[in-house]
Amino acid sequence: MSTLNIKKFVGDFSRNLGNGIALGQNILTAVNHVIETGDTSILALMLDRTKTKKESKKANNVELTIRAIWDGVSIQTDKKTGQYRIKIKNATLSNSAAIELAKLVADETSVRSVNWAKAFNTETEPKVKEPKNDAAKIVKKNKDDLEYVSNLIHALQNELKIARNAASLEKVATDAALLAA
Repeated sequence: MSTLNIKKFVGDFSRNLGNGIALGQNILTAVNHVIETGDTSILALMLDRTKTKKESKKANNVELTIRAIWDGVSIQTDKKTGQYRIKIKNATLSNSAAIELAKLVADETSVRSVNWAKAFNTETEPKVKEPKNDAAKIVKKNKDDLEYVSNLIHALQNELKIARNAASLEKVATDAALLAA
């Protein structure tokens, strides 16, 4: 069993918030502790520290790492205390993510870096576009020149017609090629 002094460890983690490379080593140690013992309090305390120090990017990357390593993990904030609660009971440990974490630490990659986030980012869903919001922004930005907005709308409609015609012609050409073959 792990004999990690959690209170001392979290204090060291808190002091390392300014050093992204040392922070990575702390995360690896904490993850190994959780894998060995099943006690997630160390990770919850680490997230609490990043929140109290107003380190949102690091907190996001720590949470992203936790979510990548335990698929289906529950990370919640207690409504009364505001502290994090992490439950891995029904989560699945991802060995590939744990190996990726070890590689990042061995390569001395900073927790703040884009490479850290890329290593664990599993988000493949594109963001939902809100045309109504985009239109409101354009009108607000150009409220003194509404004729420009009107011309922009007409130009967009013409470009849309051209794009649809091109797609239709491409489909016709593909169908004709298939019939000829």
